[in-house]
Amino acid sequence: ASISAAFDTIEQALGSVDVLVNNAGYSEAAPFPDMAPEQWDKVLDTNLNGPWRVSRELSQRLITAGKPGRIVNVASITGLLAKGMFLNYGTSKAALIHLTKQMAMDLLPHGIQVNALAPGYFPTDMTNWFFETDIGKTEIASLPPQRLGQLTELDGPMLLLTSDASSYMNGAVLTVDYGHSVRLS
Repeated sequence: ASISAAFDTIEQALGSVDVLVNNAGYSEAAPFPDMAPEQWDKVLDTNLNGPWRVSRELSQRLITAGKPGRIVNVASITGLLAKGMFLNYGTSKAALIHLTKQMAMDLLPHGIQVNALAPGYFPTDMTNWFFETDIGKTEIASLPPQRLGQLTELDGPMLLLTSDASSYMNGAVLTVDYGHSVRLS
């Protein structure tokens, strides 16, 4: 189904959409020289092109209706810091952060706010396998709190970015990593 048809279905069931959270995430780790073009393309298509397409559809709908809205792009601290083996993932999330800022500028006159959430290391279906390895356990031990974030620790930051509590935020990148990225910068 098309993105437009999906929005039509959602709006028929729930009413107009004015908040969008782009939480796409896909990774295929490989060192740069060994990365296949398909690995690059699939990760960028999911992590960057997907949010662009869905945000564009929502933005057009909101502008046509003359309504304000909010878009939150879920990026990653790997979009702020280089991490070996994750060239495609980190690049896609860095591009998503910049897309957030560009969209914020373009949508500002329409009352549509666009911000990004940049989580550190949290357990997800995409990352659980890594954190169970010896390398992953060593990585966890090196984090400032010596533990992964708990998914509930993203609730407050997400609520901030999707509510009126962020009424004066636009183009912001909210890092939630207990100082992980500060320690490495």
